[in-house]
Amino acid sequence: MYSRMERELEDLGLKDSRQEEKYVEKGPASKMMVHPLLGPMLSAETHEELKYETKTKPPIVIHPLLGPMLQEEEEFEYEIIGKEDERKLVINTKEIPFRWICYLKLVFISGNKKLTAMGTGTIIGDRAVLTAGHNLFDHDWKLGWASSVKVVPAKSGNNEPFGSHMAAKLYVPQKYEKKDNYEYDYGLIILNKPFTPELGWWKRIRSLDTERLKNLSVNIAGYPADKKPDYTMWRDFKKIKKVTDRLLFYDLDTYGGMSGSPVWVRWKDYRSIIGIHTGGWRNKDMNRSIRITKDVRANIMKWMKEAKIKS
Repeated sequence: MYSRMERELEDLGLKDSRQEEKYVEKGPASKMMVHPLLGPMLSAETHEELKYETKTKPPIVIHPLLGPMLQEEEEFEYEIIGKEDERKLVINTKEIPFRWICYLKLVFISGNKKLTAMGTGTIIGDRAVLTAGHNLFDHDWKLGWASSVKVVPAKSGNNEPFGSHMAAKLYVPQKYEKKDNYEYDYGLIILNKPFTPELGWWKRIRSLDTERLKNLSVNIAGYPADKKPDYTMWRDFKKIKKVTDRLLFYDLDTYGGMSGSPVWVRWKDYRSIIGIHTGGWRNKDMNRSIRITKDVRANIMKWMKEAKIKS
């Protein structure tokens, strides 16, 4: 007999994550590289029409399990915090607020090849998606701007209940574009067209004072690269451990692909985004997000006004 979870997963066209050892990829393997922030990146076939190339190459070592990876792992996002992985699968991604959380397919160009990675974003206007800056502009491998970004809200396995749209314009703060400044690692995607009006968007982005943030219990949800079935959303709920002027630190369990995930609080039926997840931290005992400060919120609103976003 099927369990309730097995029936719900089957309805979604997915498999029970407990059966992941039976989940086998078919077809020829693609070359896999591990980016320190974006996570596993597939190297696609030669893309001849794009002629420009990067001038520098990152130092690579061969890990016995992970394969090629950067020597410097200072901001590596792959550590699951705590003794146990406490992330939970989001079964119904069409529910609020999960319907506004998006899977991002990110494509960067390296020489004449396309590198594909994944990330997470949040719809905050009819054509606006909030995310991490490094999902849109890469410093680590000197790849620069993403050449294309596909946005899929509420994706669950192969199910895309609201379809997908492509990015038409990308924003990151100048302080991030000019220098890899992790305190300004956030960005905004402007879509080529709106999704269906029934989807809606996340309306509350708040700047809370430091005292209110301390020990506050927060949520996170996004698309980690380590979970099966592929392309599924996972969530966690824990307390903030540390607050600085521009960052929030917590032991929420995360993995590569969750960069750009919303960090939010809920009071009754009101949900407010207070952070944008960006990765792990140097000593590996906490993960971090950009803190929504007054200037961060003002900058996001300025971009949206410039792009004539309905919010």
